Order: sequence, then structure tokens, then C-alpha cells
Amino acid sequence: MVQKFCEQCGSPLKENSRFCVKCGAQVLSESQIIYVNNRKIPGRGYGISSMVLGIIGCFYLFVQLLNIISAISLESLSLDIDLIILALNVTLYAVLSLLALIFGILARKRKYQCGISSSGIVLGVLGMAIAVISLIMVAANI
Repeated sequence: MVQKFCEQCGSPLKENSRFCVKCGAQVLSESQIIYVNNRKIPGRGYGISSMVLGIIGCFYLFVQLLNIISAISLESLSLDIDLIILALNVTLYAVLSLLALIFGILARKRKYQCGISSSGIVLGVLGMAIAVISLIMVAANI
């Protein structure tokens, strides 16, 4: 038997159910039911992409922030070019965090995997905050 999913939120539907138990959406006909084998569930890739990009962006931004802090505190930067390279790295990983934020919002609008998309949004905002702090620190030392 093919598993049926709610078109509104993507949660599994019980056989012959008229309403989704998760979001309460009414299931009136076959056109409102998504079959996993026949059609892609809307928003599925956005939530997962948001979380993965958020994790990668936050991790590398945190590493870059530690590099900036250690370079400034040790005064090991002989050239301003080192700080510029660090700033470019921060900017690159800030783009990942921004994409995590965008994909998380798209997944939330499609009401699919709210937990995963919420974590992607939080990680995207956290990554953007780390990027701003890092870029301010670099700008103050150039």
C-alpha cells in the first residue's frame, strides 16, 4: 500500500481520514493527497538544506571567529592582507548562513518539517550574527 501524506504539512495520513491529525487540513479528494511514489512532497528539500547549510555555516564561521581572535590577541598578523583573507572567508561562510535562513523560511511557508526548518532559521541567524561580529573585529583592526 502507498503511504499518503497531507498536502498542507506533509505529515502521514491515516487510511480514509478526512482531516490531517497534525494541521487539521481537510482531505476531500484524491487530488489533495500526495503520494510519495508519484509526486514530490512540497518543501521537503528546503528544510533539510536549511539545517545542513546552517550547521556548516555556523561551524566554519565560529572557526574563523576563533582565528580572528587569536590573530588579533597574539598580534601575529604581519600584513593587513591576513585580515582581509579572514574577512573574505567570513563573507563566504556568511553566504551559507544566509542561504540557510532563506531555505528555512521557504520551508516554513510551505509548512513542511517545521522543526528542521526552524533549526535552519536559528542556525542561519546565529551564523549571520557571528559573521557580523567577525567582520566588525576585522574592520577595527585594519
